[in-house]
Amino acid sequence: MLVAAVVAAALFVGFLWLRDSSLMAVRSTSVQGVQGYQAAQITASLERAAKGLSTLHPDTAALRAAVARFPTVRAISADGHPPHGLTVTVTTDKPLAVLVSGNRRVAIAADGRLLRGVPASGVPLVPTRTDLSAGGALRRETEAVLAALRGAPAALREQIRFAGVARDTGLTFQLQSGIALRFGDSSRLRAKWLAAEGVLADPDAAKATYIDVRAPDRPAAGGLIPQQQTEAAPPADAVAGAQSQPQLQPEP
Repeated sequence: MLVAAVVAAALFVGFLWLRDSSLMAVRSTSVQGVQGYQAAQITASLERAAKGLSTLHPDTAALRAAVARFPTVRAISADGHPPHGLTVTVTTDKPLAVLVSGNRRVAIAADGRLLRGVPASGVPLVPTRTDLSAGGALRRETEAVLAALRGAPAALREQIRFAGVARDTGLTFQLQSGIALRFGDSSRLRAKWLAAEGVLADPDAAKATYIDVRAPDRPAAGGLIPQQQTEAAPPADAVAGAQSQPQLQPEP
C-alpha cells in the first residue's frame, strides 16, 4: 500500500508537470462558430490567446478575456488535442432587432443583450422609451415585442421592418411590402404567426394594407374594399399603406 501510494503520488506530480510543460503547449488552434461582425478579429484574438496554453488543461478564462471586448461573443469552450492541437468553439449572437430611443439606435440579441456598436441591417426597428444610454431594464411592452419576434418564423421575420405597440391594434409588425400584421396581445403567438403565414400565402393578400390575426382562428385581411362599402372600417390610425411608415407608438 505504501508503494502504491508513492507511485500514485509520483504519477500525479508527473501529470501536473507534463500538463503545463512545453511538451503539451498549443501550437495549432482551430476556431469554430465565429461568423458575422468582427469574425476575423475574434478569430485572431483567440489564436493569439491560445498559443502556449496547455492542451491537457486549456485556460478558458484566458480565452474569454481575450474576446471580452467583442459584444457578439456569448460563450467560449475549448477542447485540447494533445500534444499540440486545440479547438475553440465560439457561440455568437446576431441582432434580433434594433431598439430606437430618440436619436439612439442599439442592436439587441435574442436573449436581450444589448449589442452596442454592432451594425445591424435587415432587422426590425423597435421604438422604445428604455434609456439605452444607461442600459436600464427593458420596458414591458418592448419585452413583449422582442418575445414575439423570437417566435416568428425565420422567413417571415426577415420581412419585418418595424415592430411595436399601436394604440388600437396592440402588437403590430409592418412588413417590407407595407402590410401590417395586427397581433393584439401576447397570447397564442405561434398560432398568430401561422395564421399570418397562411394569409400571406394567398396572392390576393398582396393587395391588403393589414392582416388582423388577433383571433388567429379567424384571420382577416383589410384594406381591399373602400371604406364606405364595409360594415366596420379600419380605425383612423391604422397602419397606412405600403409607402408609409407604420404608426407604431413607443410604450408609455
